[in-house]
Amino acid sequence: MTTADREDAAPDGGPFALAVPLLHLLWLPLALALIGFFLYAVAGRIGYPYPLEWLEPATSDTVARILRGLPIYCAPSYEFVASMKTPLYDYVVASVSSIFGTDLVAGRLVSVLSTGGVCFLLWRFIHREGASGIWALFGVALFLATYNISRQWYDIARLDTLFLFVLVAAAYALRFWRGAAGAAGAGVLLAAAYFTKQTVLLVAIPLLLLLALAAPRRAAIAALGFAAPVLIGMTILHVSTDGWSTFFLVEVPRNGEIDRGVILSFWSLDLLPPLGLALLTSLGWVAAIWRCDREGALFHGGLLLGALFCGWLGRIHVGSTSNALMPIFAVLALMMPLALQRLLQQSAGRHPTRRALPLAIHAVALLQLALLSYDPRGVIPDASDLAAAERLAAFLSGIDGNVLVMDDRYFSRLAGKPSSGLDFAVADLLRVKHSPVPEDFKRSLLDALQAAKFVGIIDPPDFVIDQVKLGAPVAIQMSLQTAGHVRFRPRPEQYYAVLR
Repeated sequence: MTTADREDAAPDGGPFALAVPLLHLLWLPLALALIGFFLYAVAGRIGYPYPLEWLEPATSDTVARILRGLPIYCAPSYEFVASMKTPLYDYVVASVSSIFGTDLVAGRLVSVLSTGGVCFLLWRFIHREGASGIWALFGVALFLATYNISRQWYDIARLDTLFLFVLVAAAYALRFWRGAAGAAGAGVLLAAAYFTKQTVLLVAIPLLLLLALAAPRRAAIAALGFAAPVLIGMTILHVSTDGWSTFFLVEVPRNGEIDRGVILSFWSLDLLPPLGLALLTSLGWVAAIWRCDREGALFHGGLLLGALFCGWLGRIHVGSTSNALMPIFAVLALMMPLALQRLLQQSAGRHPTRRALPLAIHAVALLQLALLSYDPRGVIPDASDLAAAERLAAFLSGIDGNVLVMDDRYFSRLAGKPSSGLDFAVADLLRVKHSPVPEDFKRSLLDALQAAKFVGIIDPPDFVIDQVKLGAPVAIQMSLQTAGHVRFRPRPEQYYAVLR
């Protein structure tokens, strides 16, 4: 070792070195604040009596069917159209609904607990990879900071957070559970993630393929543990539902449309502006550990590649929103703190440029959290949102007879009417080509309206307007363009009486 090398390696007892351990204080207050923002938002939202997102009511309707012993994959009709998502989340919510009821709270509670589970697993994952507790806290804060850019999806009655929890658990098992049993267990967890949301395939395939380059036996056992339950489960569903599960879980997604405008804007608008620093440092960390931990580099590289592919492909589909990026958010929250701690370890030394690196590294951490900062008051429904929802419920209650509510069907139930709204599932169904099922559904709905099963319909699709005699539209609520704070306003806009 040269004299210069020894000087660089020697401890620096100067004031700057003494300040290095305190540099966490640059970003720690903001990290704690962002964790607090999430808790504050959950406290203000979980008990809100109306939908926080127009997709939420589909969960409560599906759970109600489970509890009544009705099928959730069946021929679509004006009464019910199944989701194109796998059912595990709905069954989990049904299992807790005996305590919390079939309203929205049970679904939200499962989501909040799942988010807490993701945070715990990220904490453990970062620790097991060798990072300190303070950097594990940074990872948790970074994940929760993405709450706002996920469109506040971490606490609503939708399946995405349970899916993310099981996916992160599977990744943790694949990385740390030893032996054939550990690999098989990781595969089973991937299968559980599949039965929560099929897009796990987009993460699992790149992850297992890259891992196979370093640990082929482990990857093969995990793949078998994944594939066998999926094939068995899908076969059971197909037989028990007379093929309708396969129609909704395979055929309907296969006919999804691509929003070409999002193919590039996903990168330039959705991902890089808020999380470019996290992505850059994560990619650098995978490259940095290639020499010393080939299996780890392939594992994390496959996980990151799979998350990016899953988020991108999910986001470019028509009707998708930024909740599709949630796997990316979790993986970056795992990898960025590992990257920053490694940079800190490599910056040790007395050379002037090395002494400046710790400050720059902590400044990067601060900047990344700052880019995700938000006002938590803006994600909680206010008095005007509550009033708008109450007006809609009162409007429906005042109508003598049943009303077909195409969106936000939860309000039908609140008004004491059958919950026959159809929500987003109708749009998904009508995209299916080369199948008689969409036309059969249209005929079911038209026949119900013409047979006087409903006195009116809210926001009818074009084929109803064209073929059913309807009265003049009646505005239900003020224009959303002039309503001020509109994030949580009910979706229904116009009521049409069915004329005889």
